[in-house]
Amino acid sequence: MPVADTANRPPVLWLNALFHTEMLDDDDVFRRLHRFCGTFVDLTGIRPWLCVMTPLCHRIRVRLAEQGFAPERYAERILQLAEIAEIGYHGHFFDDQGERLVSDRFTMATAGPQMVAELAWLHALGLRPKLYTGGWWVITPELLMQLAAAGFQLDASTRGDKANRYGDRYSDTLPALGERFELIHPITEIGSLPYFGQPWPYYEAALQGLLPAWGKRDQWAVLPLHDYDLAGARGHEWQTITGLAASPLVRWMDVATALR
Repeated sequence: MPVADTANRPPVLWLNALFHTEMLDDDDVFRRLHRFCGTFVDLTGIRPWLCVMTPLCHRIRVRLAEQGFAPERYAERILQLAEIAEIGYHGHFFDDQGERLVSDRFTMATAGPQMVAELAWLHALGLRPKLYTGGWWVITPELLMQLAAAGFQLDASTRGDKANRYGDRYSDTLPALGERFELIHPITEIGSLPYFGQPWPYYEAALQGLLPAWGKRDQWAVLPLHDYDLAGARGHEWQTITGLAASPLVRWMDVATALR
């Protein structure tokens, strides 16, 4: 994978915020996320990344039915966000009984039809995402092959040497977090840092202490967060974003930059 030319400058850390977008039916969550995206664009000049679930996912479908929230309204909110954010796909997979498809239960025979249906739903909105991130950090070679066949080019489901929520690892030989690499042709992998609700001093120390030791090549990562965390008690998001934006060691990337 080519890296950015650093011959005339020190290496930098390329970043974007990536939301696991799961609760657009919540008015407060949607309002906060929409405001965040607009402010993020104003600050960085780059649209944040929102990987969305759809009403064809069991978890979303059940919640919308319980609340009487029409799938059409959910679609409208995704389209509103698409005006100020890059829309990707966030896959949480379930069987017909609503059981999570994870670990030994995960197969493309069971997860594949849901993925095909959800992507068709997004395509009907005029959205053809290139970016994916896995629910519960689940990613497998078989899933990646189907994503590649569907036109995806970028994944952010790995976290360096960390396992997914259920203790499964994609591989024991992945490059270190911060590397940009081809996970499976033609999908580029950019790993996820810890949730950026961490206090700003955490990231400040990482930039000052780690980046200079990473050598002469640029580094790449995403800052993950759930949309509903904006309505929670974390409260560190903007302190972190503004601190990173002020750092000469940070650049903000869009999908085209991540894939170049």
